[in-house]
Amino acid sequence: MESLERRELLAADLLHFDPVFAPGTPEEYVNRMIEQFHNSGTGHDKDEANLQGSRWTNPVGGPSPNMGDPATVTWSIVPDGTIDGTNNSATNLIAFMDSIYGGGTGPVQDRPWFNIFKRAYDRWSQVSGIQFVYEPNDDGAPIGGSNRGVAGVRGDVRIGGRPIDGNFGVLAFNYFPSGGGNAGFDGDMIIDTNDVFYFNVADGPTGENRGLSNVLGHEAGHGIGLGHVIPTNQTKLMEPFISLAYLGPQHDDILGAQELYGDPVEINDSLATATDLGSLGNGLKRVTGNSLDAENDTDWYKFNVVSSAKLSVTLEPVGETYDVGPQGGTATTVNSKAYQDLSFKVFDAGGTELVDVSSAAIGENEVLVDLDLTSSGDYYIQVDGAGANTQLYNLSITLKGIVDPNAVATPPRLLAVAPNVGEIFNFNRTNILSVAPDELVFRFDGAQSIDPATLAGIRLTRAGGDGTFADGNETVITPGWIGLDDTGRVVTMRFAETLPDDLYRIEVFGEDIPAQGIVALRNIKGEKLKPRFAGTDRDTILFDLELGAQVVAVVPQPVTTQADGTVVQARDQIEVYFNDDDLHSSAVTTTGGPSDPTVVKPEFYQLILTQDSVTPADDVVFNPVSISYDPATDKAVLTFASPIDQLAGGAGTFRLRVGSNVPVNSMANPPVVTSIAPGADPAGFLSSAFDLAGGGFTITAGVNPVSAIISEQLVNLNNQLLLDYPGSDFEPGHRDIQDQKHLGGLEDDSPRITQAFYTFLLEDSYGVDAFGQPLFTSITPEQMDRVREIYEFYGAQLGIDFVETRNRGMKVVVGDPFPNGVVGGPGGVLGVASVDNLNGLAIMDGAENWHNELTLQDRPGGQFSFFGTALHEIGHMLGLGHTYELPDGTIMGSTTALNASGSILEEIFPGDHDVVHGQHGYRPDNKDVDLYKFDVPTGVSGQVSIATIAERLLDSSQADSHLTLLKQTASGLDVIATNNDYFSSDSLIRTDLDAGTYYIAVTTSGNEDFDPRIDNTGSGGVSEGAYQLRVDFIPRVDTTIVDTAGTALDGDGDGRAGGDFNFWFRAAAPMGVAAPGQPKTVFVNKDFAGPSDGSAAAPYTSIPAAAAAVSPGDIIRITGSKGADGNLATAQDNRAYEIGRGGVGNQVLSDGLSFEVPKGVTVMIDAGALFKIGGSRIVVGSRDAGVDKSFAALQVLGTPMQ
Repeated sequence: MESLERRELLAADLLHFDPVFAPGTPEEYVNRMIEQFHNSGTGHDKDEANLQGSRWTNPVGGPSPNMGDPATVTWSIVPDGTIDGTNNSATNLIAFMDSIYGGGTGPVQDRPWFNIFKRAYDRWSQVSGIQFVYEPNDDGAPIGGSNRGVAGVRGDVRIGGRPIDGNFGVLAFNYFPSGGGNAGFDGDMIIDTNDVFYFNVADGPTGENRGLSNVLGHEAGHGIGLGHVIPTNQTKLMEPFISLAYLGPQHDDILGAQELYGDPVEINDSLATATDLGSLGNGLKRVTGNSLDAENDTDWYKFNVVSSAKLSVTLEPVGETYDVGPQGGTATTVNSKAYQDLSFKVFDAGGTELVDVSSAAIGENEVLVDLDLTSSGDYYIQVDGAGANTQLYNLSITLKGIVDPNAVATPPRLLAVAPNVGEIFNFNRTNILSVAPDELVFRFDGAQSIDPATLAGIRLTRAGGDGTFADGNETVITPGWIGLDDTGRVVTMRFAETLPDDLYRIEVFGEDIPAQGIVALRNIKGEKLKPRFAGTDRDTILFDLELGAQVVAVVPQPVTTQADGTVVQARDQIEVYFNDDDLHSSAVTTTGGPSDPTVVKPEFYQLILTQDSVTPADDVVFNPVSISYDPATDKAVLTFASPIDQLAGGAGTFRLRVGSNVPVNSMANPPVVTSIAPGADPAGFLSSAFDLAGGGFTITAGVNPVSAIISEQLVNLNNQLLLDYPGSDFEPGHRDIQDQKHLGGLEDDSPRITQAFYTFLLEDSYGVDAFGQPLFTSITPEQMDRVREIYEFYGAQLGIDFVETRNRGMKVVVGDPFPNGVVGGPGGVLGVASVDNLNGLAIMDGAENWHNELTLQDRPGGQFSFFGTALHEIGHMLGLGHTYELPDGTIMGSTTALNASGSILEEIFPGDHDVVHGQHGYRPDNKDVDLYKFDVPTGVSGQVSIATIAERLLDSSQADSHLTLLKQTASGLDVIATNNDYFSSDSLIRTDLDAGTYYIAVTTSGNEDFDPRIDNTGSGGVSEGAYQLRVDFIPRVDTTIVDTAGTALDGDGDGRAGGDFNFWFRAAAPMGVAAPGQPKTVFVNKDFAGPSDGSAAAPYTSIPAAAAAVSPGDIIRITGSKGADGNLATAQDNRAYEIGRGGVGNQVLSDGLSFEVPKGVTVMIDAGALFKIGGSRIVVGSRDAGVDKSFAALQVLGTPMQ
């Protein structure tokens, strides 16, 4: 069975054969056969298939005079003993097949193997315009001579068998239809009945029998006029060697057959002969596998609709980019998707053209959307094209809005309404939503097509914040879009803006109410909605959107501009603006009593001095001494015991946290993180999981969070998977391939993941040229990124980790390929690699015209893909050999099937075969799983955060982690959450938990399918290394700011109640108050007139003046102008800050040509400040290595009003 990759197939023309040979055939034998059986085919100059030059023009089924015309050809099996006129020997095919599959004495068509033959011929009928019909009679007249096909006597094609050349040689041969059906040998087939091949590939009379089927299909291809094609890469049935990689005719074979005989629905070249698709209803009708041949073909299709409708059509060219040519000639690259520029037209029953669709480029889809078919009746689609070769295509026809006039009239009924988040709405109660929906979906009963002109009969109304629809302050919501899907019975209403917290009413009207401008929802037959409840004129659904209030703006130390341009800063205050969700029904100020609403309780506002460090251990926390809140402005004013810039004795960076009163980690409340070292490697199954409580991580009732860091590693030290990965050179299907070595003996017998190194040799020579001069790489940064991605792609699939080095390991360069024994130059070898135990040298020829995109596709103009070439050559350095004999779709062979040119699909790399071979050489068998257990006690709930730190370790680890969180339940084990990559290759899970027993499983990517209930399961991990596991549990608390409905503040803005809001800012004493040499705040205001020093009493009037007066650590506070009317809200007369050029002579404006925030300075722009910028920029941070603007910051403050 190992010798089945290639078998010889012959095509015969008159009495001349076209022999082909298996690899290793002796040269003397080859020369003798070529001399004896020379092919006399005339050829046919076509790009897409090797047409031999003859076809059936006069078979038994009737004349077929022209290329592209259909033909009906009969076939029969000759009785044993029939003389083969080729060499006057007797045939024995029937006895031979009986010996393999079993037989009998009855008619041939009753033999168990007959259907294998029938299927082979039927398949050609299914994919082309040649119709093969079995002729049950065969009179046994000698094959050849004048014994052509005669109805009821013998078939046009006659099949026999006799010994040809024994095992491992010619399998069969077939005559071309050189006489068009008038000659006795036309299309006849002889099978070698002395070849063990047929026994080896047989899998019973009911099996697929791919070997015999492909021999029959291949020879039948010769019998219709197809010749051999190259290259031999197991992608085409008409290649000279039999392949088991596919079954039956492939794309190129079908192209050739349809060039000769048209497609299966020929002849449909006119309106009168259009292919009838029948009466079509709503939905999709697809026509596939048809073509326009090269002989000025046109295809017509007819369909009927029973009512008016909307028609959408997509005409899709079908093809591939691949290499093909005639045997003995040269293969060239073709793109069969762009053989013809397709177009189509739509006609009515009278032949009047309705639309011509021809705007797309060649190789692209032609698309028609929602053409109105105004009446019932017949319609026609004509498909046409311009081009020299046969073009396959698919035709998709979509109809909607059809109403069956014979259907029983029923009014539409509303079945369900569902938001895009949450459950289907209940008609009988108020539905509570905690997340604002983006859309509502209305579903009506299945017999309906809703009239789109009546969609205004669906109305959504907001109560106005008072919980009632009876006081006149309601608001009708105008949807951003409302429309029907293709079924005509599903309506989607989408919102242009987020719905606010309120009570909502959905109404779907079943009656017209002219006084209110309401039109009932109707189907396209005019029938009005039938409400769910009798006696009502509409269906009504209520839902209450209970969202938590959100913080929308924060203004620290608010600044007020005076009429004279001076400013007043409330240094001890912070203003917090909430959205329109009242947190108390009336204005209120802190009293300190238990009746204070949460919005004015100081413990819910924590101001944290960060000390400009990343650790909370040195933080200092301050609470306001008083809060005033006014629901009219939705603003809370926080007042602190002293100016914020003096709370800790001077300037600093602060974080304001608004929400819960859970203590933050600080100097007074330092974080307690338990370090756990399990000792022994944690087991990967439940009964032996490492209990975190034993290491000091215990969750208890209360408000304090608990944290732990566990240090471990994911390494498979000695627990090797006792299975060999497939892909060895010594497996069946590999060992007898003489010209391809997939692995070259590469084996992996270690339980560990291989570590390899690579370098770009940026500083060192990679060899010498033909004159002995040192060579240096010319690789570009973009090309280096592509190489890094290549190693990532291989590392993600194979059991090997890669580390970039300065000069160690595999060398990847661009330049002269001479060190690897190749002469460089444009159009030659693109790349070449040496293999040296993961220390090889891959050279991409520097003389080529490369493009550096992340794609396998070459670009027009002769630009080759650097990525595709480097991917192949690095594969060689990993030990992978060529795979050109495998089906298309391998990096190490033909990549066409991986290349998504002209497709919406993503490209694939490496291919499936590359992965199989690579995983054999580098086993992805890290199956180490570390399982950790923890408990959340009864009555406790909260949020858990679980993170792996591997790549982010100071000594970065190669482990690509995968996290799984599981919960023990009465019924078993539930997966709560999983994560693979969050921080690059490190993982993170953050979710809410209630009481229960939980397990954290840590493993490497690729080993996700382990079973924690069973020891030693799983495999496939592609990396290994050390990691830290950080586990944090924050208890859920009910003590947080709530609105008047009792809903918690949505501090983190995720659309769900709960979470804290955080705001960072910097504070420093004003100019004139700050001590000399200490950080300060300088003010800028355009309205001030007089000498300026940047103080509140004398602000600067231009930004450059302020920028010149500050040092690192300072703050520039840019405030708004009130203008001549003294009103900040009327912007027309307010003075703007002007940056860039403008005015007469295009001069530099008053605030400079550009604004670059100085190093270490924070610029805060207050609400109401106007900026006019022309031909300029605002720069924050260093823009090049020579200018240090580090630690600069720009903060734009605002309020809901400005």
